[in-house]
Amino acid sequence: MSFSSDLAIAVSGSSPIETSNYVRHFLDEVLPAHISGPPSVTKEGQTCHVSATVFMDYVPLGIDFCVDVDQEGRTVVALKHPSQNDVIRFNRVFDRLVSFLQSSNLQVITSHKSNTGPARLIDDDFDFADDDMLMDDEPSWDDRVNSVQADLESNNITLRQEAVQDLARWVATEPKSHAAVAQGFVKFQFESTLLAGKTAPLAEIYPIASALQKMSRGVSSEATDVLSNSQLYAVLNNMKLTELPPLVARELSQALQGLSLWKAYSTGEKSTDKFGSNSTRCTDLDALEELTIEDEDDENSMVEDEQKFSSMSRQSSQKSGGKSPWEKVNTIADFLFGEPAAPEQ
Repeated sequence: MSFSSDLAIAVSGSSPIETSNYVRHFLDEVLPAHISGPPSVTKEGQTCHVSATVFMDYVPLGIDFCVDVDQEGRTVVALKHPSQNDVIRFNRVFDRLVSFLQSSNLQVITSHKSNTGPARLIDDDFDFADDDMLMDDEPSWDDRVNSVQADLESNNITLRQEAVQDLARWVATEPKSHAAVAQGFVKFQFESTLLAGKTAPLAEIYPIASALQKMSRGVSSEATDVLSNSQLYAVLNNMKLTELPPLVARELSQALQGLSLWKAYSTGEKSTDKFGSNSTRCTDLDALEELTIEDEDDENSMVEDEQKFSSMSRQSSQKSGGKSPWEKVNTIADFLFGEPAAPEQ
């Protein structure tokens, strides 16, 4: 192989073309990723090269994927992390890919991990669950959200990106944060980032879109009320989502549907005024008809934190007794549109 890799794995029982399709499926549905341009394929079809921005814990990693044949005639998947600025998360992406290939009934022959430099994370996350923070004077979620305001308003792009990553991680792992983060989204005027559209840095707009999608589920009725009655919702309702990267458009389209359904429910509007009888998408989303979204509620695209988020959401609902407001909304949606398909396991 002429492709200089940091990590590589050899597989059997799959041709280079078949293996390339598995890699594309991994990037499309397993981890949040944005593929930069069409894949490069040789005339013989023996080599496929794909460059992608893969998000792990909302941190973007530039990774090159190459499927080739080695000197022994084996199909090899090689990964390269050019910047080598986040080796720990890069290795986690590799481990997830290996697990995915194995779950797809591909036989993993060998795997190789080269010396990719000192293992370190590129950011020190705001982890308020650390032992030294478990004190009586633990800051409130309002204080935590306000603590990142200076970074969000900074001209330093790295500080801004790390701040939105913190907000997105809090939303994904701590349902109690939703109300404060929603207030922060409105206060920090994130609609300006949405209005920037495809010119907005992917590292900023994707965490924002993902957090909006999660808060639109109604786990916190306060958060959903704040967002559905904000300028942020008005901007989202008039955006041309087809102009955005599919990764971002998918999250924002789901957020818009959730917020629109909640708004219709909470204001007593007739759902039929907002939704077609044969579709769960809002009429304002007609421009999305040409956008290919294979699975609009793909839980498998979430990282491990999503599992914790879902578990905590269920526990919160059980403790509150009876149905949460969002469960009532879902009951209405199920009546109007039919039972949703069960997520893939």
